[in-house]
Amino acid sequence: MIILTASISNALFGFLFWWIAAIFYPATDVGLATAMISSYSFLIIITRFGLEYSMIRFSSSREFSRIFNSTTVISTLTMLAATVIFIIGVGALSPDLSSLQSGENAAIFLALAAVGSMQWMTSSSFLALKRLKEYLFQTLLLGLRVPLLLMFTAIGAIGILCSQLLAFAIVLAISMMILYKLGVKPGFSVDREFVAHSLKFSAGNYVSTLFFAAAPLILPVIAVNMAGAEQAAYYFIAYYVAAILLLIPNAISMSLFVDGSKGGDIKSLTRESIKDIYLLLIPASLVLFVIGEPLLRAIGSEYSDAGLSLLRVMILSNFVACPSFVFFAVARVRNQIKGLIITAGTIFAVLMVSSYLLAAEFGIIGFGYAWILSYSVGGIMVGAMAISGGNRDGEVKS
Repeated sequence: MIILTASISNALFGFLFWWIAAIFYPATDVGLATAMISSYSFLIIITRFGLEYSMIRFSSSREFSRIFNSTTVISTLTMLAATVIFIIGVGALSPDLSSLQSGENAAIFLALAAVGSMQWMTSSSFLALKRLKEYLFQTLLLGLRVPLLLMFTAIGAIGILCSQLLAFAIVLAISMMILYKLGVKPGFSVDREFVAHSLKFSAGNYVSTLFFAAAPLILPVIAVNMAGAEQAAYYFIAYYVAAILLLIPNAISMSLFVDGSKGGDIKSLTRESIKDIYLLLIPASLVLFVIGEPLLRAIGSEYSDAGLSLLRVMILSNFVACPSFVFFAVARVRNQIKGLIITAGTIFAVLMVSSYLLAAEFGIIGFGYAWILSYSVGGIMVGAMAISGGNRDGEVKS
């Protein structure tokens, strides 16, 4: 439950961060900062290459310092290269973000890219080493970004980035000291043998992660194109509120992956994980089902009028999503890379196609139906693989 506590804490700090930013910064600066940080987050996603999963999966197979250094060096250098390319082209891609091309702002964004990438890998290291208390401590310490917002109000949108950068730098420094005490020796070397050994596993996780990261980013664009900006806003808020519940299967599935990678009985762990997910998800869903209307109405009466039915459909979609979350964890432990990619890719494809068809027929609630349909297809695939004995690519040798 420590991973779940950390996930909830991180979500809470994220909400507080943007709430405080909205109070103390002009709306224009907040809008620019959200675009900048979203761009940074996307760059993080596409430059991790699934290495964080290999770090956890193979942490017991060789000296961890070599694994940590290899994954951190590769992901950070790639992140810096991608960030440089982004800064060079941002004027054409998004003219509103062209301020990032000024020398000082570019330096701040590059520093955020480097520090953020390294901080992410220290977080994965605590999971790999099963130092869950340290993982939770790190997550709580990241809450420093909330009060740090007040230090940079005079410099606008870039000040919001500075608060993130300073918080990440503090947490990175403390995390590196903790890892050093745990015997991890930082360095700039890359263990080519480890990289080659984990290449297939990393690549498979990278592709499946891209499928899941892309869906929430693409659907609002589809909503804008099909229903207009106003309806897209109603969809996004309903989705965002309902997606909070996905912290439950996501965190418990990550615990399953960590424990399974350490040699735990995967069948027993899977049963326990499924039980824990639904024991928490059912009451949480009932609460959100009841308070959904006043919650949306607090944002605006139009959000409640237009988005309540969609919110309730999205809540139901979380239940059919859980088998897929559990399967992905089990597949990573068992190295079922082919099944992982096929299932994630199928869910993504069904979601994209059915979103167009169902939204055209039913309006924005059709997006909720599409989520249910896509995860139902994923659940059927998971069940079929379980009955047939799984899609086993073969265990990776330690």
